[in-house]
Amino acid sequence: MTSGPMTRDDPLSPVGMIRRLRWVMLLVILADILLTLSGQPRSYWTDPSTVRESNALFHYIMSKGYGVSLAVDVFYVGGCFLLVSKLPCRLGAVLLFSLVFGHFFGGASWLLFRYQLGVQSVVYYGIAVSILIVLAAVPPRRARKPAD
Repeated sequence: MTSGPMTRDDPLSPVGMIRRLRWVMLLVILADILLTLSGQPRSYWTDPSTVRESNALFHYIMSKGYGVSLAVDVFYVGGCFLLVSKLPCRLGAVLLFSLVFGHFFGGASWLLFRYQLGVQSVVYYGIAVSILIVLAAVPPRRARKPAD
């Protein structure tokens, strides 16, 4: 237990937790983007109309070419990070976990369907993301303030 009210700098505060978890969110989004790009057929790189993407909005964006896609990805990732950082705590946490779950599903879909790695790959991916969430959400003992 901490002495006194929690502050923005307190590692146990909800704000501190969101500050750490947003890096996990960033990794999961980037993993989804990398799996999406690496899962494209060879023809995509010369003919973007051959894009493989289930999300209708991103299918449209990717069909405009990988340059446009990467530019939108950079804007999207930055916008997500900024929104999660600036929204009120609960709303930021809802957005953060929505993005983590949604992009986890996106990445897991590529592992399962495009790369044919089986259900165990999704389980291992889920374990890895869970470990990252726990490591980010629960600060090490040395970062915690001792009780009075």
